[in-house]
Amino acid sequence: CLMSAACTSCLLRCRMFAVSHVWRACQGGGSCSLDDCLRAFVQDEALDGADRYYCSRCKAHQDSRKSMRLLQCPQVLVLQLKRFAGRPGLRTKLSTQVSFPCNFGGLDLAPFLSPDADGPAPRYSLYGIVHHSGSLD
Repeated sequence: CLMSAACTSCLLRCRMFAVSHVWRACQGGGSCSLDDCLRAFVQDEALDGADRYYCSRCKAHQDSRKSMRLLQCPQVLVLQLKRFAGRPGLRTKLSTQVSFPCNFGGLDLAPFLSPDADGPAPRYSLYGIVHHSGSLD
């Protein structure tokens, strides 16, 4: 993934490469699509308070905006959805149903690619699912 952070004070934009292998499932129960999960994953995020970003130009921790986009698409895509919420000692299992696009063409990652991506995004077809059942007990 290509992650960028922009200082809201001097507007310096830093780009970093990050490996992210856990995708957040939509929270709140009910159902959502894998597309919804991907949109949540790449949604811009404010970095403020204790999460402020260190700006190398300002030489201080500053409020900033973080964004993530895919830089390269693999030949085989494996996704792992985060299925638990909470904090250590107080966790709950998420029961949200997540649907995969089984229509013609499958999953299209083009909307989630960085403008600097290497080539077009392939379309992915569903090959298999591992479904854990059980509780936290």
